[in-house]
Formats: sequence, C-alpha cells, structure tokens
Amino acid sequence: MHIGVVMDSFNIGGVQSVFYNLISEWSKEGHDVTVFVYQNKGNLKNRLPSNIKVIPFTSSRLYKSFFVIPNLLRKYNIEILLTAKDGINLFYILNKLTFQYNTKLVISQHNHLIFENQFNKKFYKVIIPFLIKNMYKRADYIICVSHSVDLFLKKQGIGNKMKTIYNPLNIYEVLEKSLETPHVKYKYLLYCGRFSTVKNLFFLIDSFSHFHKKNPNYKLLLVGDGPLKSDLEIYVNERKLNEEVIFTGSQSNPYGYMKKAELLILSSFSEALSMVCLEAMSLGITIVSTPCEGPSEILSNDLGYISADFHDAQNFANLMEYALYNKKDPSILKAFVSKFGVIDISKEYINVFKNIIHGSN
Repeated sequence: MHIGVVMDSFNIGGVQSVFYNLISEWSKEGHDVTVFVYQNKGNLKNRLPSNIKVIPFTSSRLYKSFFVIPNLLRKYNIEILLTAKDGINLFYILNKLTFQYNTKLVISQHNHLIFENQFNKKFYKVIIPFLIKNMYKRADYIICVSHSVDLFLKKQGIGNKMKTIYNPLNIYEVLEKSLETPHVKYKYLLYCGRFSTVKNLFFLIDSFSHFHKKNPNYKLLLVGDGPLKSDLEIYVNERKLNEEVIFTGSQSNPYGYMKKAELLILSSFSEALSMVCLEAMSLGITIVSTPCEGPSEILSNDLGYISADFHDAQNFANLMEYALYNKKDPSILKAFVSKFGVIDISKEYINVFKNIIHGSN
C-alpha cells in the first residue's frame, strides 16, 4: 500500500511521535511510506527508517503548497493520505475538494477543539469550530485518538466514517531508552511536555509550592519547552522556587527522567490521549492528573489519581502527596499499557485504509 503522511516538522511532540511510531511500523510491514513535511528538521528525522521517503515542501507555509500537492500525490502514487492538526486537516480537505484527486484523505483528530480554542483569539474561537463542523464531514475518513474526541465530533454533527483508534506506543523503544538515566541525585516529581497555556503550568507550580512545604526533599522537574518558558521562569523566580523547580529544556530522550520520577504530573485543561501518560505507565510510574478527558479515560479504572478540578492548588498538592505514599502497582500499569502497542495499533490503521480503498467504509 502507498501511504502518504503529512507532518509539520520532525520535532518531538505528541502528533509527531504518533506518526513516527506508525510510519516506522508500516515500513517494517512492507508498505510504501512517503512523508510530506513543511519544516524538514527535528530530532525524529534521523530516527526514521531509511526506506521511508521524505519530501520537503519549499516553504513552511501551508498555502504555498496548495497547487503542488496534487502533482506530488500522483507522482508518488499515494493511495491514502493521513493528516493531523486542525489547520492542516482543514487545508487538505479544501485541497481535495478543489482538485478532486483519487487519493483517499484520512484526517486524525488529536484534541478537543472547544477547550483548545478558549485560549486563542476570538477569531479562532468562532471560525475554526465553524469550519470543522462543516468541512470535516467532507474527508474520506476520520480517526479519533480517544472516545472523548469521538464524542466531541459527534456533538458537532460529524458522525459518519469515523473510528476511535488509540495512539500507538513503541513500548520496547521506551524501555530501551529509559536505561539512559540522567545523573540526578535528588527525588523529583515530573512534568514532561509543551509549555503552553492549555497545559495549566502556573497552576502546577502553585500546587508544587504547597506540596513542597510539607515535602521539602522533593523537586519538580519541567522537561520541555514552549512559548511560556520565560513567563514560567519569572513566575518560579518570584515565588523563590529557583532551587526547587528545575527547567531541563527539551530532551530528545526524556525516558530516563521519566523512569527515575516519583510521580508524573499532568495539569492540563485538555488532553485528547496523552502519550506521556502511556509512556510513564509503561515504566510503572504513578500519575496524578487534572480531570481532563484523555487521562481520565485512561486512569479511570483505579490506574492513577484524578483531581476534582483544575484550579484548587492546595487540593492538587494534597493529591500529589497522597499519591506519593500510595503508588499504583507498576505491574498493573505495565499490563494495561500493552494494548497500546504499536504493532496492533498500526494494523488497525491498515485495516481502515484497506476498507476505505475497497469501499467498505
């Protein structure tokens, strides 16, 4: 099967990691995989199998590729084109409607748009939901990464040609890379992800401040980067937590930090299906999360700790302290995560692709 995948870059992130796991497995299974990328850089690029074709666009701006896309799809004989992220999904739906090519367009939804857009400009709060409601149904198929995302889209009136397939996890790679442990002598709680508004990190710092008063031997490690990094550093400095809250920067291999963490903390307002949550569970790490949809879907069967709200820092600190001394059984966490293995998930995608091509969906 000739599969095309659209990526904005090879930087390590949620969607990029999902696509990296999928295309690596598809190439092992003998499928012809072509990656169309807008920014031909990032740590994942050098990890791609050598038999995957990488076709960079000449510009990182979507609109400049509009007239080029149909020719590329024909040139590389793409049968299925997989996209992700709201703007890219909408752009490629419009492109297919314009040029009416035979390639089947499969879009994947990795977030809850209502929650994500409450932090954006008013224009995006109105126009993006409107476009999704009216355009997504024009795609050939939609993959939702969690049942909560599926429910969200159905509430928008988008119900046909849609299936939930969880994000794939390369468990063996996580375990192997976790052996490269950092030289850290202190005990710590861990946040790993992007520094953006939806991650609710000022709340996390406030919560840790309360936690640290009763547990002074623990630090908070923030692994990642993003637009709020400078603001977060100022916030930490103002609260005199410079020695207790450690910014490690973005890490190409965060799994060593994860393996040594006492707890993984998720403070987001919204998560569709958190890859870092699954990665931590594969290492037997107990998780404390705010009540956002994705982690709640994973942790609901007594597999972690979920707070009552997104704003009560003292209660969240109390929950972190309770979790610290009442950790979940690592063997149960690891057994649960096994169903997210990349081999099984990649086959689910291939079955969907085959049905689309043969008109069964």
